[in-house]
Amino acid sequence: MKTTKSRSRSDGGQTMILMALLLGVLIGFVAMVVDVGFMLYERRALQNAADAAALAGAQELSGSPSAAEAIAQQYALANGVDTADPNYTFVATTPYAGDSDAIEVEVTSKVGFLLGPILGLDVGNVSARAVARVTGGPSYALFQTDPGCSGVLDLEDLSTFFIDGAVHADGELELEPSPFEMTGDVTYCGSLKDNSTSLVTGSGPDQVGGPVPPPVDFSYTDFPCTYTFSGPVWKISFVDTPQYFNLGPPKTLKSGVYCSDGNIELAQEDATGNVTFVTHGNFEFEGSNYDLTPYYEDVLVFTDAPIDDPLDPLHGDPQIKSEDNAGTWEGMLLAPNGLVKFERMITATSPGTLLLGSFIDLGGVWSIAGMSGSGSGSGLVALVE
Repeated sequence: MKTTKSRSRSDGGQTMILMALLLGVLIGFVAMVVDVGFMLYERRALQNAADAAALAGAQELSGSPSAAEAIAQQYALANGVDTADPNYTFVATTPYAGDSDAIEVEVTSKVGFLLGPILGLDVGNVSARAVARVTGGPSYALFQTDPGCSGVLDLEDLSTFFIDGAVHADGELELEPSPFEMTGDVTYCGSLKDNSTSLVTGSGPDQVGGPVPPPVDFSYTDFPCTYTFSGPVWKISFVDTPQYFNLGPPKTLKSGVYCSDGNIELAQEDATGNVTFVTHGNFEFEGSNYDLTPYYEDVLVFTDAPIDDPLDPLHGDPQIKSEDNAGTWEGMLLAPNGLVKFERMITATSPGTLLLGSFIDLGGVWSIAGMSGSGSGSGLVALVE
């Protein structure tokens, strides 16, 4: 016969055993939650790296597959995937599924568990993949590019703003009280300053984990010059340079590529033409009511000039500029190293464009649409998987 004392000791022992079992289950649950959360975080980082690498590689597909794979690897490294680290694997494949305009990127990381060793689990594998291809579909309308995610896409001085396309800022995205409507995805990799009173987007604004490669990649030497000028300023108007205008309509520029090693000023009011302007200096729309279409590879203006004032880039001399003017154009305005600035009084309309710059500062009334890629060499690219 058990006494009350002996039963109490027995019950206490059973309770301790039960508590030990429950503690083990609790520790296992905590370990699972912590390590699964860590793996999900790593998965998001790997996906950002794979997306950026695939987009960058697709830009080079018109050159050579090996160049595309090398650039993809560089962008993976810039987004945290160290291919020299044995804990990472990186594979870029092109052609992908028989498509020479596509590249697949696969990245894998070995993730060391924090609490998993308690349960005998030390390492897990996390993978991500992305496929990008050169595409003729709609793409970016605004793209601010900076490999350090430190530039600015400033939309603070706009009164109304409509974009049928995507918008990306490799830096700070600034939105002010104006009504904004952007039908595509809106992304940024720096910070967001959103004071808009009415914001409509396809999705976003969403922050991405690192810089996104620009959707097009041109250099000065990519353009076959029809007309050339050497000097500090090339002022193009019917009065100053009548040789570049047709004899018929006096305000219609002759078709072709206009190349300069200095600044270009398009100073003709009501200018029209099928033209491309290429410069090592700055470009300014000085005249108003222009109506222009691109002559070469969908590019209207290209400049490789750098930022005028690195300490105060938004207030230096812009590399593509228009102020107090109204105009309509098609084609890309590209200043990959500089500032694209349209002042607050401008009325800008384009049925198909891409504005690209290291810094972008827009004001006025805007109604523009992103364009479809049709050129060789650069090409617009998009993620397809």
